Amino acid sequence: MIVARNIAKTLSGRAVLRAASVTVKAGEVVALVGPSGSGKTTLLRCLARLLEPDAGTIELHGLDVTHLAGRKLYRARRDIGLVYQQFNLVRRLSALDNVLGGRLNEIPTWRVLTRNWPANDVAIAQAALARVGLATHAAQRADRLSGGQQQRVAIARALAQGSRVLLIDEPVSSLDPETAASILRLIRELASERGFAVLVTLHRPEDVVRVADRALRLQDGVLRDRLPLPAGRGLG
Repeated sequence: MIVARNIAKTLSGRAVLRAASVTVKAGEVVALVGPSGSGKTTLLRCLARLLEPDAGTIELHGLDVTHLAGRKLYRARRDIGLVYQQFNLVRRLSALDNVLGGRLNEIPTWRVLTRNWPANDVAIAQAALARVGLATHAAQRADRLSGGQQQRVAIARALAQGSRVLLIDEPVSSLDPETAASILRLIRELASERGFAVLVTLHRPEDVVRVADRALRLQDGVLRDRLPLPAGRGLG
């Protein structure tokens, strides 16, 4: 569970976020919508503590992480998986090596530099790839995968990290409708099966209906309202 209260952030002299508040519970998918430049990505980065909010508080499973620093912040971040819009994969590395990137907090530096991965971590990464449907693509270079497959690798990396909170930035904006539907189905399944708290930014209304339990609109830096979703929404 992640709770943000009154998050504010100014970038380049512009107030991008003004008192933005959101709660995402375990097993819940909350969609964050709004026009480009409304601050959706900035909010995700603040929640992951990759950007320091100017004001407000962030709680992770009941622990206030707003002012954590050093090793305490390092440990807290392990519980937050951030899936980037452009996947953020190392293109020349295999799918498996990219997923093992989610295990960096657990692996000694010398093993990372030599790519001498511990067997247990390899097993975790392989299981994550299998869960997203890419078991047979483990050895394939990231730059030879389709956009949908690269998105699955990015999600698998968050699974391998052991995160309980997933912050997902525009996961389907560049995908065709069929591939987008399969990615949204995967996100919905992971929230239900594993109890992830998921906050996902989306543009298309049909995508919101497919995946979200709730939808919030970010406008002028404030989460202004809760958007109604039709009864019986689903991923058919």
